[in-house]
Amino acid sequence: MAKRSLRDWAAIAEIIGTVMVIVSLLFAVYSIQQNTDQLRVQNENYMFDKMHASLDTIVKDPSFAEIVLKVENQQKLSPSAQPRYTAYTFQRLNLWEMAYF
Repeated sequence: MAKRSLRDWAAIAEIIGTVMVIVSLLFAVYSIQQNTDQLRVQNENYMFDKMHASLDTIVKDPSFAEIVLKVENQQKLSPSAQPRYTAYTFQRLNLWEMAYF
C-alpha cells in the first residue's frame, strides 16, 4: 500500500465532507416535507371539525334552526334574531376565508 500524503488525505476528507453535506441536506428536505404534510392534514382536520361544529349549532338549537329557515325563505328576522344570524354568518365566512388561505 502506497503511503498517502497529507494533500491526498485532505482531498479524501473534502469529498467525504461534501457527500455528508449533501446527505444531510436531503434529510432536511425530507423532514420538512413530512412536517408540511402533517401540518396540512392537521389543518384539514381542524377545518372539518369547525365546519361541523357550526352546522351542529343549527341542529342542536331549534330556535336557531328557525332563524336559518327564515333567512332561507327570505323572511324578515326579528331584532333579537338578527345579531345571532349575523354572528353565525361571520363565523362561517371566517371559516371559508381560512380554508381559502
